[in-house]
Amino acid sequence: MPSTVNNIKAIIQHPSFRKWLKRIGITLLISILIGIVVWVFFRGNILNAAWNRAANGLKAKGYELQCTEKGFDGLFTIQVKGLSLERNKEALVKSENISAGIDIWGSIISGPTLASLELSKTHINLYKNASGCNYCGLSSGKKQSTESKEPLTQRLFNLIKKALAKTPGNIELADFKLRYNDSGETYGLDIPSLSYRKKDLKGSLRIWEGNIQSGFAIAGTLDRKQISGKVQITPESGDYAELPLIRKRFNVKAGFSKADFEITELDMTGGVLEIQADGHIQNAIVDDRRLADTSVIFKNCSGKLVARIGNNFLEIDSATSLSLNKINTRLYAKAETGEHKQYTLMFSAPRMKANDFFQSLPVGMFNTVKGITAEGELEYRMFMHIDGDKPYDCVFQSELKPYGFKLAGMGAANLNKMNGEFTHTFYERGKAVRSFKVGPSNPSFTPIDQIPELLKKAVMTGEDPSFYGHNGFYTEAIRQSIAQNYIRKRFARGGSTISMQLVKNVFLSRRKTLARKAEEILIVWLIESQRITSKSRMFEVYLNIIEWGPGVFGIGEAAPYYFGKPAASLEPLECAYLASIVPMPKSFAYFIDSAGYVSNRNWNFIAIRNNMIRKGDLQPTDSASFNVKITGPARRQLRNFVDTAASEIILPLKEEDSDL
Repeated sequence: MPSTVNNIKAIIQHPSFRKWLKRIGITLLISILIGIVVWVFFRGNILNAAWNRAANGLKAKGYELQCTEKGFDGLFTIQVKGLSLERNKEALVKSENISAGIDIWGSIISGPTLASLELSKTHINLYKNASGCNYCGLSSGKKQSTESKEPLTQRLFNLIKKALAKTPGNIELADFKLRYNDSGETYGLDIPSLSYRKKDLKGSLRIWEGNIQSGFAIAGTLDRKQISGKVQITPESGDYAELPLIRKRFNVKAGFSKADFEITELDMTGGVLEIQADGHIQNAIVDDRRLADTSVIFKNCSGKLVARIGNNFLEIDSATSLSLNKINTRLYAKAETGEHKQYTLMFSAPRMKANDFFQSLPVGMFNTVKGITAEGELEYRMFMHIDGDKPYDCVFQSELKPYGFKLAGMGAANLNKMNGEFTHTFYERGKAVRSFKVGPSNPSFTPIDQIPELLKKAVMTGEDPSFYGHNGFYTEAIRQSIAQNYIRKRFARGGSTISMQLVKNVFLSRRKTLARKAEEILIVWLIESQRITSKSRMFEVYLNIIEWGPGVFGIGEAAPYYFGKPAASLEPLECAYLASIVPMPKSFAYFIDSAGYVSNRNWNFIAIRNNMIRKGDLQPTDSASFNVKITGPARRQLRNFVDTAASEIILPLKEEDSDL
């Protein structure tokens, strides 16, 4: 090895090698000087030839390209003033000044490449509607081949990398405006100023959708070669910036006061796209009636994303973290979308102070429990896995674990409400239908010990078989609902327990929003885990407030309405019938035949009856019986309801089965 190094040194130091190297250098320098001289003398001709070729090509397509002045500013910078591109005397593009610096070495290696670009007062107007399209003729007409053996992720990554490589290293935009009209919908992009120099990015932009404007100030860095960067986005003016292009399209208004994003890695290895990014958003506001009845405010949201995207899978690594105020969580998810589909989700929130949890809840989502204080700590873990070939074997585990947890203050909440007499108001489509007392002052109120055991068992059979055995959440029901929802490809069934239905009716609105569901789950956990109200009392309230027919609430009204007798006198099959119509009380007439007997169309009655027989609550001789006759006031009203029942049944079924 030393002898090889010595030989190389000897060759370099030899006079003849030095003379040869000098000649090469002189020749190269002379060639460069000659090239520069030729470029200086003929660059105008080259520019004119290129311009004329472009103008003639556009003219053949019906467009006219013009400018007031074109030439070179410096050695390699092209300047065009007064540029316009028109079609039928209608301007598509107008620019007061365009200055483009040529990247010589980049152009030699990978084709025409710009080192810099400056645009001043550049306005672009495009449209596509019933009257025509002013830009469609600009396309080459050649169909791009879509056949490629490369995975989609690889093609997308290559496209991003190529686009960034072609992006000039220095960009200056001033008064840039783009307008696009698509069948009457107008979209726009205004850039008052934007500067990108030596990786530093700074400027402002406004995005338009119709007459809705979103303005942002942007500052950060962008490394085109490493495909990484960091950007801070703030409102261009004021203290709130609305997210563009979602209000009209999705009926959602959302925005924030400040956002920071950083991409630390975006790379392709072995056909797998690797992504690492961080983000932080302050005062994010979401106004969506599917989320909540009021605007929801997330004061501080941050997260770290570590993900891999392959041809047939998407994986969010367990290093991914999400934080909401003082609530810190970990997330892992994987979706395998090939022939054998599988989905896995793991979510956890490590032990945290209970007060930190309640104080971190988003404003506008948990109004009922607002102001609650507590002692101790909380921890949450959830795991779900679905095998696409065996969805009914899916796994679901969820646990909110307390450590010395104890409520210290109720705040605005009155979670003790059900322990005494209270007024219950039934709402339908946001309107109060009826208010009544739940307690002894109401003559229809029926204490739990006066309700037949068979009725209680029948209702639990249909609504929540394990009511007395779970803590408000029946994991098996949720697991089955996940499987059914996966098979039907929509949210077709919920996993609501009697506890959850009761909390929804007593404490919350019936309007189906994600906020209501989240608050419902939290209140159920608090009541059950802290034993604020006993199971027996909860079931008593439930049976006394649920709707059992049009304007009929509670078993004290239902028994006389259908059978002309008090609840204590109900027969076993009558109990099964009353339990069967709980999910669809307004459509009871659909399940009664012309003689007033329960119909064999009442599949829920059949299921509850057969379950009760299997459990020994009904005699086997009742296995084929429909001997349940409506004898109370409901009989006289059957004729009024029978004409509308068939049309009404669909709505109640969807409402109850898809309980959020």
